[in-house]
Amino acid sequence: SAALRALHAGDPAAAFARAFEVFSRRRDPQAAQLAMQAAIAMTDADAGIDASAKLAQAAPDDADIQSDHGALLCRANRFADAERVFRGVLARLPGDGMTLFNLGQALAGQDRFPDAEDAFRKAATAMPDNPQAHASLGAALDSQDRRLEALACFRRAHGLAPGTRRFRDQLEASLKVCGIGYDERERMYLADLINNPDDFAAAMQLACVYRDTERLDQGLAVIRKWLPREQDLAEPDRAQLREVLSELQFLGGDFKAAWPNYHWRLRRRRRWGGEPVQPEWRGEDLRGKSILVYAEQGIGDQVMFMAMLQDLVATGADIVLECDPRLVPLFRRSFPGVGCVPVENPPVPETLDPAIDLHVAMGSLGCWLWDDFTGRRRGPYLTADPEKTAALRRRYREGSDDKLIGLVWKSPRGVDAGIKSFALDELDPVLTLAGTRFVDLQYGETETERRAMEERLGFAMLHDPGVDQMTDLDGFAAQIAAMDAVLAVSGSAAHMAGALGVPTFVLLSPAPQWKWGGDGERTDWYPSATLLRRGVDGSRGEQAERARALIGNL
Repeated sequence: SAALRALHAGDPAAAFARAFEVFSRRRDPQAAQLAMQAAIAMTDADAGIDASAKLAQAAPDDADIQSDHGALLCRANRFADAERVFRGVLARLPGDGMTLFNLGQALAGQDRFPDAEDAFRKAATAMPDNPQAHASLGAALDSQDRRLEALACFRRAHGLAPGTRRFRDQLEASLKVCGIGYDERERMYLADLINNPDDFAAAMQLACVYRDTERLDQGLAVIRKWLPREQDLAEPDRAQLREVLSELQFLGGDFKAAWPNYHWRLRRRRRWGGEPVQPEWRGEDLRGKSILVYAEQGIGDQVMFMAMLQDLVATGADIVLECDPRLVPLFRRSFPGVGCVPVENPPVPETLDPAIDLHVAMGSLGCWLWDDFTGRRRGPYLTADPEKTAALRRRYREGSDDKLIGLVWKSPRGVDAGIKSFALDELDPVLTLAGTRFVDLQYGETETERRAMEERLGFAMLHDPGVDQMTDLDGFAAQIAAMDAVLAVSGSAAHMAGALGVPTFVLLSPAPQWKWGGDGERTDWYPSATLLRRGVDGSRGEQAERARALIGNL
């Protein structure tokens, strides 16, 4: 009772000391339980672990105490120590579901996802009605890029506990990444709105489902219901409303209306290198002025937005261009007379120079320069290192007359990765074209797929370990420029190839990102690009056959 009073009084250290003393003398299980509660309640994590370790040493055969000790170790990120504890418990209780689950957590904490998968799978088998076991198995599979298998686990967890928001969020995120289940998500959001018509988040998600299933009119109808109420929304929500509206307008081909709405994205995004100190450019005359064009979004976006830099240069402004550090050498070569600086946090001194008159986010250049987007199609605007390009081309061709075709077949990361990506064997109709030599431009690990391709088709794809696009984008640009053509899913390589003027065939997913528009094979961003679209009911096989025909006619 003294230990319990101390615990209730907020003195877990005293409670532990008293309870542990009682346990040591009487081996009273209730005292042991109270001592562990006190250890868990200690605000000093190290003190709590020391206390639980002392208790665990005194009760080596008590599985509950051992498991609680392991849980404290996990909480302190001491996952290897926790693993040893849980394996000790399993030696006494082989097949115990909760211990297997705890072991999985300790293994996942060490990024040992295949081992964690095994533990969670055994836990889910032992506890088939435990949603957390299925959700954790899904997370371990997802960490190994086995997204469809992970989705099945997340769906099982949500089915077991439909009222738990965390499981629904995991299911939603998995459906988005896999690019499937739009009808399932649509039902979720419609149900949310029936229960609460003022659920703004559900309305935006529903509009995005309509956007991603090429039902632009329905998406616009959802947005228009909220536009009269936008003044009542918090600024980040209002910005999201306008950004989703802009994406629907871009996909519908109405770039003039879309650009001002797209500009709203800046209300909910921070500049990487700190907030600009200069006033924002709003389209005024730039003669005799200096302007900072600052970086935003990913590599592919930064490359694409540079298509508008030519128009800014034509204004006569003195330009400081901020970009990803890896792009600086390429952009400096491509835009002589423009000062290129790497984005840093804290920012480089030039970007904070108050002598610079104005600033603009590179993605907002279109608001002031490309209000009439149609007809703005320009020639290539990036220049790769000519010596590197020529050397790579000679090496890759090895004296043959084969066409060099760069290939990017998957998008391993990010939203919509699953729907954008191809399995390499789905491109066999292209890979078997006579007189072609395919060059691996794919980032990430590709050896397994390339080896399977060689076993399947009897020849290898060229892979150059000397080019690392993750660290050397200037070298990667030279590699792309060495190609006769590039076949790529939507991503940075497709943007880079188009900006370099290389014939580029882009394998688009249904309702692709707004940058590609909603229809047609041509894009105003890149004259050398051909867009191979796949409708909601279309197939990757049809895209592959179309790519085969186009590349075969080069």
